[in-house]
Order: sequence, then C-alpha cells, then structure tokens
Amino acid sequence: MAPTGDFKILFIAGFGPIVREVNVSRKLYSEILGIQFKEESGEYLHTEAMKGANSFALWPLSHAAQSCFGKDSWPDEIPAPQPGLSSMSIVSKRRRLSLWHEAIECS
Repeated sequence: MAPTGDFKILFIAGFGPIVREVNVSRKLYSEILGIQFKEESGEYLHTEAMKGANSFALWPLSHAAQSCFGKDSWPDEIPAPQPGLSSMSIVSKRRRLSLWHEAIECS
C-alpha cells in the first residue's frame, strides 16, 4: 500500500457494511466483485482472505437491529446505518493514532 502523507496505512482491522438486502449484496460482493465469503448462521457472510483487511463481512440490518435494540427490525425514527469504519489504526514511523467513530453503541 502506498504511503499517504505522513502515514503508511498497513491494513484495516475490520470492515463490515450493514446490508438491507442480503441476496442483492451477496450478488454484488460475491458474483460481481468476486469476493469469496464463509457463511455463518443467519446469512452473516465474512472473509479473512482479503488483502488489506483482516476481516470483511456483510452484516444484515436485522442482525444490527437485534444487537442494538433487541429486535429484528430497525426503528423507523432512527436513520439506518451506512457503511463506515468503526475504528482504524494508522501507523507511521513517528506516531500511532487510533481514530474512533461510533454513531450508535451496540452490544
């Protein structure tokens, strides 16, 4: 990976877009982009085989709702999450930074 400014990004620890339609997302990521996933129970798809990301997963919105609110549907009054990095470590020769972004705390 090429250096960015004063930082050299080594990898993304984990990234998991929350997906509304698992079958449509599976087609995009697996068939069109060629990512090979392992499937766990409940349509949770993940891989540890992508260069640059230790873990990449497709997290169904119903799983995120269950984790955050204890039910399978996302509340209408709260905007559904969009893909984003929940945490990222950036490393350079001089310093190490941890950047955190958390919109909603989930268990």
